[in-house]
Amino acid sequence: MKTIQTLCAFLALVLPLQLNAQPGLEIIIEGRILDSKTAAPIAYANIYNKRTNKGTISNLDGYFRLSGEGLSDTLVISFLGYQSTLLLLRDRKTFYEVRLQESAQLLGEVTVTPGDDGPLYDLIRACKNNQLKRPKTSKIYYGLKSYVDETQVELVECFYNGTLAGYDLDALELKTGRFALQPKQKRFFISKESSRAISMLKLLDENAWFPVSPLSLTKPQLKKSYYMDLFKQYRDENRDSIVVLNFVPRDSSGAYFTAQLWINETQKHLMKVELSCLNATRHPFLPLFQTDSINQVALQITRTFAATAGQAHFQHVDFGYKVTYKSRDKKAYQVATNAVLYAYDFGKAFWLPKFEFTADVIDDFRKINAMPYQAYFWENNEELKLHDQQNQNEQFFNHPNNLTNQTAFSKNAYTPNGILEHPYVFWTRNRLSFTNQFEANPSTKTAGRPALEKPYHIGIKLFLDVNLLEGELHTTTAAVFDPLISYYRLPVTDTVLCFVNLYFDLMELERQELEAEIRQSDQSIETIERLYEARLAKTETLSSQYFREVERGAKKKEMKKWNDFVEEKLGIDNIEFFKLYQQNGE
Repeated sequence: MKTIQTLCAFLALVLPLQLNAQPGLEIIIEGRILDSKTAAPIAYANIYNKRTNKGTISNLDGYFRLSGEGLSDTLVISFLGYQSTLLLLRDRKTFYEVRLQESAQLLGEVTVTPGDDGPLYDLIRACKNNQLKRPKTSKIYYGLKSYVDETQVELVECFYNGTLAGYDLDALELKTGRFALQPKQKRFFISKESSRAISMLKLLDENAWFPVSPLSLTKPQLKKSYYMDLFKQYRDENRDSIVVLNFVPRDSSGAYFTAQLWINETQKHLMKVELSCLNATRHPFLPLFQTDSINQVALQITRTFAATAGQAHFQHVDFGYKVTYKSRDKKAYQVATNAVLYAYDFGKAFWLPKFEFTADVIDDFRKINAMPYQAYFWENNEELKLHDQQNQNEQFFNHPNNLTNQTAFSKNAYTPNGILEHPYVFWTRNRLSFTNQFEANPSTKTAGRPALEKPYHIGIKLFLDVNLLEGELHTTTAAVFDPLISYYRLPVTDTVLCFVNLYFDLMELERQELEAEIRQSDQSIETIERLYEARLAKTETLSSQYFREVERGAKKKEMKKWNDFVEEKLGIDNIEFFKLYQQNGE
């Protein structure tokens, strides 16, 4: 018996090593991409698995993480200006250090004088014309980290559907997102709309919120505003001629970007644009409070492009900025932020959540607030994410002292009412409460909106998201109170609170009915969408009936009827909770 036990223990130790060598078993490959000469990390290098057709990019420290199979996989590692490298994975090895060599096939020293620089300006004009003519959808990963005095204070991660409009990125539509905030000197630093600010920069157009870019100028304007020189010229692995141009503004006031353009001279399209401005006089950043101010804004932006069918389009932007933030108590904070937006699965798109935002809702934090946190998605999705060896994003998100989108929008250890005014509220067994008359969030009112005629409007919406993860379909639903369209202009009493909570409960029951219908269906996307639209029609009919019958809670008999229905289904007695109709013994 002892011999058998010893043998079993030995097999338990050896078996994992044998399994690593079995074909077909997925393993996690990690590594770091470095410059072969300087050993400096190469951020945002492309790593592509030829067998699985999956890819990722390295993070700021050059780290990457990707699934693979040790016996049969080959990774293609590439970065603009460097020679591509094939990495053949080896059995039992899961970490690789890859050193890329610069493209060395220089075409020789080239001196450009003002009299013979015309062809270079013509090349720039040709590149402007050779971009994707029809907008195309792509999946987008967005990651942002902010630091104060070199201490990380913010993490934001999102997935979007993005519209690639040639060299620019338009119309980000949120699939899902999350964030974590760490207090610094009892303050939070929040980048509410950075993804929008990034997409606001249009390379070929003048931008009111950014310094002038050389690509936005005509040939005469460019000659007048910039010094240009040919930095280098070489052939890439496809034998295409690559030209690198430097542009230094004649005006050093901070109104112009310094720029470097990487151009495929053979194919006539942009490959990379680097923009920098150490003290930008124009920028898209505003302080959170009118009493605060933002000063000394430094911008460092790198945007890369890919070509499909000979036409160039957006692929990635690395958007870094440093600001001096002065608060109302005259304290100054040095805040450094780096964000990346990366397009992948060109031509493909996420199934977007069913939830109608008002046109005024544009910032990431507000949209994330409206969506239930989907832990299963973040733990199991196979979509592109930036990783490092220590999985720092997960550690920061799960730090016990940090606020996340699970804790930041309600009462917490740092803020009595949460970090946002007028937050979206998900249905729970806790009762929704407000003490005074309230209006729809004033910040969402826009010119031209029709005057609100009714004395009240209670906006509750059904949220639905669908994800195919690990071969299984997962749905997420929620009943959500929308504060941006809700208002109540009459006196608020316990009867009113009962009336509002009863309605919220009815919408929760509709959500439960929708979820049950989805479970019992064939769970195809078409069926789920049809069931959702049918449920919205039912909720509209139910809402009209409820509001008409109870008259804001004034009709006791009808209120009791609806209350009995909710109590039977949910076990919640709203009339008892709010102590209604007790004085007369009713």
